[in-house]
Amino acid sequence: MDEGIQLLDKIGDWYIEKELTYLRIYGATAAPNLLPKFVPDRLVLREIAYETLLFGFNASLVKEKLRLFITYPMHISPYGLNNYLFARIEAQAIDEYRFLDGRFKRHDPKHLVAQHAAQLGILWPYAHDHWE
Repeated sequence: MDEGIQLLDKIGDWYIEKELTYLRIYGATAAPNLLPKFVPDRLVLREIAYETLLFGFNASLVKEKLRLFITYPMHISPYGLNNYLFARIEAQAIDEYRFLDGRFKRHDPKHLVAQHAAQLGILWPYAHDHWE
C-alpha cells in the first residue's frame, strides 16, 4: 500500500471516504471509478491505466505520438505495468468489475499537466476544477 501511495503522490491524489476510495489522476478526462475502501495493488494500477490511457491527457499524447505525461514501467510490488500496451489491456480489464463512476472534475492542482503540455509545445485546454 505504501508503494501505491508513493506512486500516486507523483501522478494524482487518493481519497478515502467512509465506504469507498477513489483516485484522481492528473489530466484524466473521465470520472474515476468508485473503488472498495481497501484497494488491492493491482486494482490501483488498473485504475491509473484506466484514467490515463483510455481517457485524458496521456490518451491524447499516445494518439499524437508525443512523449507521455505518465510513463511506464510503473510498479506496485508484485504487480506492474511494464509498457503502454500492457497498461492498455489492464485499463480495459477494469470494466469487468462494473464499478460506479464518481463525479468528474478536472484534476491538476499542481499544474503538472499544463507544464508538460508547454514543454511539448502543445495547447491542452485543461484547468483544475476547484470544487470537491
